Amino acid sequence: MNKRIKYKNALVCTTLLIGLAGGAYEAYQYHQLSTVNKALMTGSVLQGDDYLLQKKFSYAYEQAKAKNYKHAIQAYGQMLEAPKQQDDNPFEMDTATQSNVQFNLANSFFKTGLQRSVNSDGTMHEEAMFAYTQAKRAYKQALNSNPNLEKAKFNLSLLLSIMPGKMQLVEKEQSSMVISNLPQGLP
Repeated sequence: MNKRIKYKNALVCTTLLIGLAGGAYEAYQYHQLSTVNKALMTGSVLQGDDYLLQKKFSYAYEQAKAKNYKHAIQAYGQMLEAPKQQDDNPFEMDTATQSNVQFNLANSFFKTGLQRSVNSDGTMHEEAMFAYTQAKRAYKQALNSNPNLEKAKFNLSLLLSIMPGKMQLVEKEQSSMVISNLPQGLP
């Protein structure tokens, strides 16, 4: 009888210690997540190498919020271009996150196009046409990832309403003068 009570006590103590260790780990995880959430809610950029995806996303979002769309587009693009097959991919995303990144990338392109003025003859700048085309592509990719993303549908309809129907880039004239002995193009 004494052995059985000792065995039960040892089993209860072991279970208690495992439960306490699990509770301490969960409290540590909760503290880390609440720190990250607080940083994201205040709009500050995360520090350190933890949560690289959230750090890059918050940086890109803050750049777009500050109307620095070039840097925002670059940061969103880096998130999407990360190699998908690597085990150490810092920007591993699920489809919902990927559609949100595509949506924010499209918004940055759209706002870039809106900043460009119209030429003196009433036509659109080439940069604006390029930005609108990229925004349209990004909105469609966001909707492919998440067809229920209503804000992407709405923004895409706004974009299509301001884009000319047969929008084409005008090709620039090539210089007819050829300089011999000098290589042409980029190295």
